[in-house]
Amino acid sequence: MAPNKLLALPAEALQCCLTALPATELSSRLGVACQGLRKSCREPRLWKEELLRRFPARFAELETVPCSQRLSWREELVGQLRRVLDTERRTCSLREQRLREAAYAEQARSEALAADRRESEESLERLRGQLRQARREAAKLESWRAPGGSVLSESQ
Repeated sequence: MAPNKLLALPAEALQCCLTALPATELSSRLGVACQGLRKSCREPRLWKEELLRRFPARFAELETVPCSQRLSWREELVGQLRRVLDTERRTCSLREQRLREAAYAEQARSEALAADRRESEESLERLRGQLRQARREAAKLESWRAPGGSVLSESQ
């Protein structure tokens, strides 16, 4: 339905249609279509009902406060949304910090394991070298034995 056709609706019907949608989305999307819809989207009742839907406890608190002593329904809703988003942002920041610290710890652990592996590989290579040397020496000693198993002396 085009914006000009929406304005052709009776005011009550238009308000009924707008009430079914979140006021926070109406003002940013539909409110830019024309001045008449912008005015309809700023209707306090829309913001009041959305505040009631999203934050019933805060709405109950505000119902007891006289209009002259509180912000508009729109400002109250925006304030509540900002508080929620700020809380979520802080929670996400703390979680991100914890995850980053855990990642650093795991990286340090990984580097330590890699260093241990290099050290173990070097030690293994040293031991293999010693084994080769021992086998060469054993082969030399075996060459001094006679075919019958007796040890040859230099005089034989």
